[in-house]
Amino acid sequence: MAVYDIFLKNPHSGRIAQMMIRNNKRCIDYLLANYFCGKKRIKMLEVGPGKGYLKDAVLGGEKRKFQYYAVDRNEAILKNLKLESRYTKVAELPNIHMEEKFNLIFVGYVIEHLNNGITLYEAIANLKSLLEEDGILVLLFPDAMKLGMEFYNIDYTHSFPTTKRNVNQAVIDNGMYVKKAIDLCGILYTRKVDSRFQYCIRSSIAYFYSYYWLNRFFSIVYRVPIWSLKNLFWRGYGLLKEPNVMFIVKKK
Repeated sequence: MAVYDIFLKNPHSGRIAQMMIRNNKRCIDYLLANYFCGKKRIKMLEVGPGKGYLKDAVLGGEKRKFQYYAVDRNEAILKNLKLESRYTKVAELPNIHMEEKFNLIFVGYVIEHLNNGITLYEAIANLKSLLEEDGILVLLFPDAMKLGMEFYNIDYTHSFPTTKRNVNQAVIDNGMYVKKAIDLCGILYTRKVDSRFQYCIRSSIAYFYSYYWLNRFFSIVYRVPIWSLKNLFWRGYGLLKEPNVMFIVKKK
């Protein structure tokens, strides 16, 4: 086994997977409408494709518009994408070397796994070198300020506590700037993508949601340990409440 094999060995249910794909599709539609309006062809690189939800969202409805590439340190994750080998590469930040340059680079839930802030600086410098002059770099990461110790509880490979301030500092030092910062309520919904009504309903549910107390309340009939990867209440936390941030970054 290798690091991150856990992603492939613990799949979401079919319904949750479809919800994740739809959410990624909404994010892509948002980027298309606001930053790529009128552009007929977009060369895109995803760093850390995970279970492939973004790939499915991109190639499912916009296949002719996107030329999609993926990079990951885990070869099994790349094989799971079922892409031609020329569109995948085994590599990891901060040392990704590719001949192509990209209009859109999407880095979702990766930078929090870097060793420290200096490595983050080097990673952004690497990504900047792969970006077209008018390209967009999307950084999606957990908000450690809001998560507290949950930041480390979520993933055993989390090592660099990402915040809006420290990630922005690394962006600025690389001669780039944050065009837009979007707060995410869980990993399924965003205020900027959903309607105001949908966001209010979901954020209200998330505000009162506690996987710890729900697990205790139902402990008589639900005996899956709270630390188990299969615990439904914990999975609900990730989907509904986990505070994340999406930075849309451009070159100056």
